[in-house]
Amino acid sequence: TNNFYTEKVYKNLMTRFKFGGLDKPGLYLDETVTRMCYTHRRLFGTLIQHLLREGKKDKAKKAIEYAEKVLPTYNLPMNYYSGGLDFVNGYFALGMTKKAHETADAIWKNSMQYMSWYLSLGQNHFNSSQRECMINMYAMQQLVDIYARYDKALAKKKMAELQKVMTMYESRGGTMGLE
Repeated sequence: TNNFYTEKVYKNLMTRFKFGGLDKPGLYLDETVTRMCYTHRRLFGTLIQHLLREGKKDKAKKAIEYAEKVLPTYNLPMNYYSGGLDFVNGYFALGMTKKAHETADAIWKNSMQYMSWYLSLGQNHFNSSQRECMINMYAMQQLVDIYARYDKALAKKKMAELQKVMTMYESRGGTMGLE
């Protein structure tokens, strides 16, 4: 990360790159376009974290608001894969608590829905989905860690929910390490 050129990335994302009208409500984004958009949102997330570390809160706020505008959640859901955790951290660091909670809730709900689905699969499909399960549980653990810095009571509540999911996962034969 010491080779991250914050100012250059900021200038390119904020002024040079054209996002092609992704803010038009009701767009259908296929898997390829969605992945590309996730890459751009992750880059915004990384930029926001670098700006915050460099003490450039004003630019971080502009970047987070611009990202919301050009990559809106109504066309591109916020989740772990799209850099959502960087946005949650950014919102909390910028005092945008309501947005932080909304974003964290969306990521949590997305991971929880996936876990419910994985846990409902037959044994063979469940067994082959363990990597995805671990990614979703990791995302939830990261959210608990973020909450622990800003809202201890909520962190405790979410940790209890995560532990239930982990217990169900392990009772199905899920392992926490890659054997």
